[in-house]
Order: sequence, then structure tokens, then C-alpha cells
Amino acid sequence: MPGKLTEAQASRAFDPLLRRIGQTTDPHALGALAEALQALTGKMTEAQASQALDPILRQIDQANNPFAVKALAKGLQALPVKLTDPQASQALEPVLRQIGQTTNFGKLYALAEALQALAGKLTGVQASQALDPLLRQIGQTTDSSARGALTDALKALVGKLTEAQASKALDPLLRQIGQTTDYSARGALADAFQALVGKLTDAQASQALDPLLRQIGQTTDSGALRALADALQALAGKLTEAQASQASSIAASSLAWAASDEEAAEWARALVALLHPTADREGRLVTAIAYPAAAGPATELLLEAIRAGHPDAPAKGAGTEAALEWLAKTYPDLLRPPPCPKPLQPGLKCPPSTRQQD
Repeated sequence: MPGKLTEAQASRAFDPLLRRIGQTTDPHALGALAEALQALTGKMTEAQASQALDPILRQIDQANNPFAVKALAKGLQALPVKLTDPQASQALEPVLRQIGQTTNFGKLYALAEALQALAGKLTGVQASQALDPLLRQIGQTTDSSARGALTDALKALVGKLTEAQASKALDPLLRQIGQTTDYSARGALADAFQALVGKLTDAQASQALDPLLRQIGQTTDSGALRALADALQALAGKLTEAQASQASSIAASSLAWAASDEEAAEWARALVALLHPTADREGRLVTAIAYPAAAGPATELLLEAIRAGHPDAPAKGAGTEAALEWLAKTYPDLLRPPPCPKPLQPGLKCPPSTRQQD
């Protein structure tokens, strides 16, 4: 479709195309119509786009088929016109309503793509309004494709948030991570948390630390704790030295009491990220290796961090046993008896052969 259209051409093509979208229920046919609508709206002048805006918004508001909503949203995305606040709300509200009511994965995927298409037209306030229903659906959805689309929509919305709005969104996101039992959903929520942290000032990131540490202390599920360890890593670079030290103690304790090698590895990564290059950094890493006394991915991560500051340490190729023997000779006071970090969850006790850290 070369060049810009005349008003007559735009009108002749546009009105019947909208009618067909409103009347069509087949998802594949709607996909083709969406592409046609995008191509058409992209060729419109600003004046033509302004005239096309109200009919598209009315159709979105009236459409009950999520695939039709997606087609219309993609057409709206291509319009070379900026929406007013009421117009953006008119487009957003039916999409959010259907997201909240839909359990069908295919429909949910279509609505998530519709929201992603709308994101660039929204204000920060409207993007903030969309976060809660999205977070709930990410936590509840078991279909990986639908969850991926929802997460992509969430990331698109995060880009529209102000620093204050991003900060406000952290608490419900942390609660959702702690409550979600599906592993993939937790990973998606952790990705969303990292995207939000990128919007924060250092001061706002510091304010996010306390609720994150509280959630860690209240969580017992190993998979949820892995996601929270990821969240703590995301905050690490924005914390003060005192806050990083506080958080590193939590990470060390969580590492010692981790329920799986995978969880332990995430806490080891968080600990390395949190320990500033202070005089006791290597000692803290050695202590983390000492209890519990078992090799695994977490031990290798900690050893790699120690080697970075110790050219005399055995190379990785020498094996874990050689590295542990070197640690025992280099840091004998830290390892005899091995220190046991105080557990965060109730009902756990350090064994008698260890000394409990405060």
C-alpha cells in the first residue's frame, strides 16, 4: 500500500475493516485483519488517524472476543496520534476487565499482547493501574506461553512508570513472589522485580530492602526463596554499605539453611554481589563455605569469588578439594569449629559441633 491515503481511500478501507473485526470470531482470521489494520493505520495522516481513533476505541470497548481486542489494540498502536487521558483509559479498561475475568490461556495470551500494544500509549498512572491485575494473573497462570506474554506486557508497562510508581509496585510484587507456588511464575515475577528496580533511585531501592528482607524471613518454600534471592541480587548495586552488610548476613544464613543445591547457588550469587570490597569480604566468603561443609554449585561460586582476590589460591582446575585444603591452611581461625549462621525460620537449630553466629 504505497504512500499516504486520501481521506476517501482511508474511509473506504477503514470502516469495512473495523466491521469485519467486530463480526469475526476466528482467531486466525482476526490475526490477518489485525495486520491489515496495522498497515492501514500506519499509512494514515495525523488528521485521518484522529478521525479513526474514536471508532477503534468504541470497538475495543464493545468487543467481547479477546482476539478482536488484540487486533484493535495493534491497530491503535500503529495510529500516529497521541491519546488523551480519557481515550487511553477507554482503551485500557476493557482490556484489564477481560484479563481479570479470563481463565482461557489462549485468550489470556491475546489480551496480554493487546496490553503490550497499548503500553506505549499509556501514561504512568494508567500503567500503574494495570500492574495489579497483571501480577495476579502471572501468579495464577500455569500456561508458559500466556505467562510469557503477561510478563512481556508487564515489562512494557514498567517502562512507563515514574520512579515513585515503580517503588509503590514493589510491595505487592514481593508478596506475589512469596505466595506463588509455580516455579516458572516465580521466575517471571523475579524478572519483573528486576525491571522495576532498574527504575528506582538509590534511595528508593534502599527503602525496598526492608520489605524484601521481611518477605525472606516469612517464606519457607525453597523455590520462592530462590526468586527472592534473585530480587536481592537486583537490589545489591543500589544499597548503602551498611544495608549491603545487613543483607549479606541474611543471604549467608539463607545459604547455610538452603533446602536444595539450586537455592544455595542463588544465595551464593546474592552474597557475592552484596559483599563490598571491604577488609572482611574474603573472611565472610570463607565462613559461608565452611557451613554446611559440602561441595556443590554454591561452593564453586564462592571459591571463584575468593580466587579473584587471591592469585595464590589453587586454580579451578586443581579441584574443589585442593581449594578447601588451601582455605583450611589460610584461614584456620575461621574454620575451627565451623560457624553456623542463625536460621531465619523457626524450628531450626545449629548442630552441637558448630558455633552459632549472632
